[in-house]
Amino acid sequence: MESDPFKAIADPNRLRIIEALLKHGYCVGALARSLGISEAAASQHLKVLRHAGLVEGVKKGYYVHYSVNRNELVRMAERLLDMAAIEQKPCGAGGLLLLSDGCACGPRAEDADRTDA
Repeated sequence: MESDPFKAIADPNRLRIIEALLKHGYCVGALARSLGISEAAASQHLKVLRHAGLVEGVKKGYYVHYSVNRNELVRMAERLLDMAAIEQKPCGAGGLLLLSDGCACGPRAEDADRTDA
């Protein structure tokens, strides 16, 4: 069950976890202490991040050490860059953007075909 990685990092604590794990691998307890949150909260946040494919855990003895899946971060960055490259095209009236069902500033195409009797 994978979830949207953008939704996963929308939470400020999860974003802080990603930033911390980029610098150093941590187990749940050490991560919680470093961020000043409870172990239960850190564990729940890590679960969301794992399901989004952003964090991986490797068992080392009794503990699981977590790290960031940097490939997923790169995919997210590429998606954002692709979105940033989309050219905005204004409609003819007032420079508003076209909506999928017509222009926001005027009648829709199918409305233009109708005549009032």
